[in-house]
Amino acid sequence: MNLEYFKNFITIVETGSMSKAAEKLLVAQPALSRQIHIIESEYGVPLFESGRGAHRLRLTDAGWIFYRQARKLCLLDDDTRKQIENYSEGVQGTLRISLAPSRAPFFVNRYALPFTKKYPNVHYDLREAGADELIENVRRGDSEIGIANAIVPDLSIFKILFKRKENFVAVAPIDRAQHIKRDTVSIADLATENVVIPRAHVAMFDAAAKSSSTRMNIIATVDTRSTAMRFAEEGLAWALIPWEAIEALPPRVVSFTLEGLDNSALKTIFCMRDRTLSPVMKTFLTVYAEELHRQLPDA
Repeated sequence: MNLEYFKNFITIVETGSMSKAAEKLLVAQPALSRQIHIIESEYGVPLFESGRGAHRLRLTDAGWIFYRQARKLCLLDDDTRKQIENYSEGVQGTLRISLAPSRAPFFVNRYALPFTKKYPNVHYDLREAGADELIENVRRGDSEIGIANAIVPDLSIFKILFKRKENFVAVAPIDRAQHIKRDTVSIADLATENVVIPRAHVAMFDAAAKSSSTRMNIIATVDTRSTAMRFAEEGLAWALIPWEAIEALPPRVVSFTLEGLDNSALKTIFCMRDRTLSPVMKTFLTVYAEELHRQLPDA
């Protein structure tokens, strides 16, 4: 059935009469009547109540069902057309990204800001989530790409777009670390300190503690770097987290590179292997790579 029939039906309902709809659509009233008959014949039910003396058309129950579905169909058509237009132009549309909450401020400052200056018609749908939810957002299609702190599982369905190793650092309140005169610390150095670690890296820290015969005083296991950092900012514990050299630390804390770890933490940008990225996302990833190389020439 011609989509125009659905659009015209919506106009008839919303104007309340066939004559007003004909005037608005610049279509002859008999032509609109024929379209209604065609729709009613197709579905085998009347869409408007019959009766004389009524000044405004009234929908039957079936008519209301058809009206709601017609609106959904027309909205879907409009959205499809917009996406195709965006596909042609490549620098309009919405960037749908899931990322760890601790990544969001840095992402906005370092990447969204320069990209928006270059492409002001782009919008963002940012979903801040823990590792499992972040991966699920990408799998469901709620987000086109994910930016994760943890290793992405099942590479048979996910495709890695960028990945980079990150050093683990020990972040401490300044007044708790004044006695340390070097740039690095080991797990053994922290044996008497309260520490907070990311849940995704528990096994790595267990192995490091075992190999150095150290009993770690882990007071919290958390899902995000920002939560671990908060412990350090409040003076409650050292936060043992992956951190990029180009990321600024919050005030009141200091960081040290952690020795003796299998520094296998990865910052990973990934998507679904069987889905084509939108042009605006492809453009963004190009700009992302350029900006990353500018900040870290050896990355």
